[in-house]
Amino acid sequence: MGFWKPLGGGRSNDDIFICAADEPIGGRPLRCLLIDLLAAAGVPMSISQLVGELERLNTPLAGRPSKAVSDALRWEIRNGRVERVGRGRYRFLGAPPTTLARITRRARSVRRHLAERSAQPSSGDSIPTAS
Repeated sequence: MGFWKPLGGGRSNDDIFICAADEPIGGRPLRCLLIDLLAAAGVPMSISQLVGELERLNTPLAGRPSKAVSDALRWEIRNGRVERVGRGRYRFLGAPPTTLARITRRARSVRRHLAERSAQPSSGDSIPTAS
């Protein structure tokens, strides 16, 4: 599922996310992305809308994407950050400023990692060389 690597003397402000190229995103990184998406939207979003946003970010999910998203959101409901407002619809309730800043920072790190990962050619791709 990847891991967080502290940089700059172990300060959490400098955490970066590292994951293998073919490894699906789950756990805390997925929850950070989902909370960041819900907070940015400011309105309730459906599971299919959230899955669509994750696909747009080229986020690989293990198993059925809708199940992975709903499982991650269930965890955040227990933490009081997300509320289920209807069948398959969720909204961000809020979080303390420092918590929200940490989540946003981690979501940015995951997005950066996904962008770098999608920019790298896969092992089957050939890299053109100048002749």
